[in-house]
Amino acid sequence: MNAATRSQVCRRADFRCEYCGLHQDQSPLAALHVEHILPRKHGGSDDSDNLALACIDCNLHKGSNVAGYDPKTGR
Repeated sequence: MNAATRSQVCRRADFRCEYCGLHQDQSPLAALHVEHILPRKHGGSDDSDNLALACIDCNLHKGSNVAGYDPKTGR
């Protein structure tokens, strides 16, 4: 993933975790991560619509778990 895509995701999310709403300013010791909603190992892409800004807690909690995805609809 390139720097322009990372920057686009951060701006789109207003520098807030897209899961819990934590703002980057509220997490001075750990930068928010751009993560794959559907992990690449499960066929996810680097397209911006498959990327989310996540705090470290939400990113680690989610991991590569895809149990909540419907394989027929992708939702």
